[in-house]
Amino acid sequence: MTPEAFFFHICAETIEVIGKTVTVLITTLKGISDLRKLRQEAEKVLGKEEDLKAMFDEKIEERINHAVQRRTQEILETYKNGDTGRRNELGVALDLAQKNLLVRIERGMSVEVRVVLPEVSSGQQSEIYTKILDVSHNLEIPAIEGPPILRLPPSNN
Repeated sequence: MTPEAFFFHICAETIEVIGKTVTVLITTLKGISDLRKLRQEAEKVLGKEEDLKAMFDEKIEERINHAVQRRTQEILETYKNGDTGRRNELGVALDLAQKNLLVRIERGMSVEVRVVLPEVSSGQQSEIYTKILDVSHNLEIPAIEGPPILRLPPSNN
């Protein structure tokens, strides 16, 4: 099975936000993987008790929600429009998009950020492209062991 690739032509600032978001999600996924290993070790000692599973599932959900909400707030800080209602809508959409992306990364989707530098760049453009290149070099998707922990969102078909 060949991997699918999607290419987007997006402004540099948006690419930086996406790259940083994926980096946060990867870090979160690594933490979830650590919790999974702890759960497996605990199950070896204590058996597969429902209370144990529920406790770990709750901690995993807390980590995900905390990381996603924190990143959403960081992104929304750059939103200049004073419309509170629109800001709340964007917050809900950003939370959902990050959770969907996290599920897909856990199932093996990889994300690469590539950038073509403009021929002439101002100081500000140069800074943003340096940030993007830094992010793109640090997108290391962890190897996930065992069945997925996260649930796929329901289909809206």
